[in-house]
Parts: sequence; structure tokens; C-alpha cells
Amino acid sequence: MDPRQLENLQITFHVMSEMIVPEYPIPLETLLIYSNYSADAQAERTETPADLPVARHPSAPELYMASIGFIHSAGRHMQFFTKNIAAKKQLWKAPSARVDLTGGFFKAYHTRLFTLIPPVTVTFYAYGKRDAIDELVHRIPALGSKRGHGFGKVSSVHITQIDDNLSWIHQDRPMRAIPVRLYPDRIKDWYYTVWNLIPPSYSAQGRELCYVPRQDEWLSVVNNRGPSVWETDTLPVAKPLKSKRGKSRHLWQEE
Repeated sequence: MDPRQLENLQITFHVMSEMIVPEYPIPLETLLIYSNYSADAQAERTETPADLPVARHPSAPELYMASIGFIHSAGRHMQFFTKNIAAKKQLWKAPSARVDLTGGFFKAYHTRLFTLIPPVTVTFYAYGKRDAIDELVHRIPALGSKRGHGFGKVSSVHITQIDDNLSWIHQDRPMRAIPVRLYPDRIKDWYYTVWNLIPPSYSAQGRELCYVPRQDEWLSVVNNRGPSVWETDTLPVAKPLKSKRGKSRHLWQEE
């Protein structure tokens, strides 16, 4: 890759719908790899995608100089969604079967869901080819979980050139997952955990001890009332309302 074509870039996604709070940071290279798959590769899952238009780090050639996403939101919501995997499997086997979702094995239970209130911005930093990165990021329709349900819809993406390279380390803090073996002397200063450096992140292969940014560094909520998103034990508990007949209705209130 010609160094004369590389630029320090800031990539900002503007999200127009509520975005589910990510459990882990979103790496830019994961989004680019997903966007770089051709239509045939996505259908067959056999073709290896081409190399990304992002520079690789000299000390770790297997890693790209691309940061995680730094999220900024105006506030947050707590919602519920109904989840029942067992009932879906049963109905798939026998569509005409009547399944009781109010109790027993097929009971539909409510799961808490934390969302970020628009306007939401997700900012990444990279060192690479601007035109090629611009083409890839504009193929990404949404960010976060449950994108098919309308969450995390991307309205626009802006790429600007900046003076400093913020894709690796900035202000003595890691900007992405960095193996501990590269900076063993910072083990007492930086936060570290087990991380999969090579996508997909859910794979058990390629995991090693890495420095990663802390939660309060990559997630910023302006109007964050109440307890932290991760302090689920202190959140209000929802309970079903009782109808006149004594049966539970599908209305929820907070204690």
C-alpha cells in the first residue's frame, strides 16, 4: 500500500433511529470486512474478501490501524421485547398447534432492552485510503443489534481528514484492541481483557489478552438519568397488571 495515498481519517456515522446499547465496542475493521464481501461471497461464504484499504500496524501486521466506535447519544431508554425460542421451534414443526404462551415450557418472557436516543453519533478513526473507505462505509445501512427490526438506522456518514493518527493510541490510551504482548509494560496502567482480534468476534480461535478502551471511554450518554446501563440489579422491576378476571394483561408498569 502506497504511503502517499494514506490519510488520517475521522469517520462519523449519524444514526436516525434508536440504537441498542452495544455490549462490547464495535471495531471499524469488522464493519469494513462485512461491507467488503461481494454478493457472491455472502451467498456462498466461500470467497475470502479482499484486503481492506486500511494500513496495517508495523509491529503487528495482522492488525489494521482502525479504532473502535466511540458512541455519543442524547439519552437512553429501557424497553422490553418478548422472546420465546421454544415456542417458535414448536410452531415451526406443527404450525396448526396451539401453544400456551402464558406459562409452562413455552412461556413468553420479557427481556430488558436498552436503547440510545437519537441523535446518536458513532465515530471511528482510521489510517488508510479515503476514497475506498468512503465507498465501503456507505454500504452499511445500520449499526448495533436487531438491525432488521429498525434499530440503529444510519442516516448519513461523514469522513474528514484530521492531523493526528488516532487509530491506535491517543493521549496515552488505546483506541482499539491491542495485544498485551506489544506493550507489556502498560499492564498496570491500561484496562485489559480477553479479546478476539480477528473477526468474527464470536469465534474461539484467535483470542488473546488485549488492551481495550473502557466503557466510559467509548460510550457517552448526555442525559443519563438513573443507574448505569450495566447495573441491572438496581433497575426498577416490571410486573404485570391484573385484569378484573384476575388474569395477567400485556401491560407493564414499574414498581
